[in-house]
Amino acid sequence: MIQQTFVMIKPLGIRHGLLDILQRLRGLGTEIDGRLVVTNRELIAEHYAQHQHKEYFATLVDYYDHSTVLAAIYEGEGIIASVRSAIGHSDPRKAPADSIRKLVLDRFPDGENGWVKSEQITNRIDNFIHASDSPEAAQREIELWLPIIKALR
Repeated sequence: MIQQTFVMIKPLGIRHGLLDILQRLRGLGTEIDGRLVVTNRELIAEHYAQHQHKEYFATLVDYYDHSTVLAAIYEGEGIIASVRSAIGHSDPRKAPADSIRKLVLDRFPDGENGWVKSEQITNRIDNFIHASDSPEAAQREIELWLPIIKALR
């Protein structure tokens, strides 16, 4: 079944793996539209509304305020599952070796400025990439982000 999904390359992904991430996504489906977006508190709070009762929600919203992300919509046969599989486990340290999250994580030498030093926020907040986890989430996220993407054309 042809589906659409929303993908957001998060700030650490932008800084440390954008080209690798885009190259991996290219083979999974067709990019319908995508733009670099400077986020704000309201947009991120709405995007992550399902996490509003979690202890890290305020930190998440603060972290993304005025951050640059790549917001994109992809389409293809079974694209939601394909993208989720390609990005790997939400904790990049547990992701398969060939996953996007693991590829980007490998750019952070252990103990230097990067993953280990910023683990407190990256563990739940910036694990390099987000992708819709269901058709319902994809629809909600595309409806939220598509007007912003179109406005930047």
